Amino acid sequence: MRLIPVLLLATALDATAHATDDTALNAARQQLAAGVSASNADAILKSRAAFAALQNADPKDARLACWIAVASWRAVPLLQSSDVEQAKRVCKDGIAAADRAIALDPKLADA
Repeated sequence: MRLIPVLLLATALDATAHATDDTALNAARQQLAAGVSASNADAILKSRAAFAALQNADPKDARLACWIAVASWRAVPLLQSSDVEQAKRVCKDGIAAADRAIALDPKLADA
C-alpha cells in the first residue's frame, strides 16, 4: 500500500524532470520563423542560441537538440555568402545537434 504513493510521486517527478519552459521555447521558435521569413542570419543565430540555452538547462530534451539542428540548417545558406568559416562551424554543430537528438530519442520523427 505504501509503495503505490511512492511510485506515483516518482513518476510525477520524472515527468517534470525534463520539462522545458514552453514560453521560452515558443519565443525561440517564433524568433526562428521571423528570421527565416526575413532571411536574417543574425535573428536565426539568436534563436539558435536561445535553443542552446534551453538545452543547457535541460540536456536530455531531444526536441531542443532538434531545434538547434533546424536553426543551424536555416542559417548556413545565409552565412555562406558572408562568412564561409562561420557557415562551416554552424553546419558541423548543427549535424552534431541532430546526432544528439537522435541519440537522446531515436523515435523522435523530426530528428
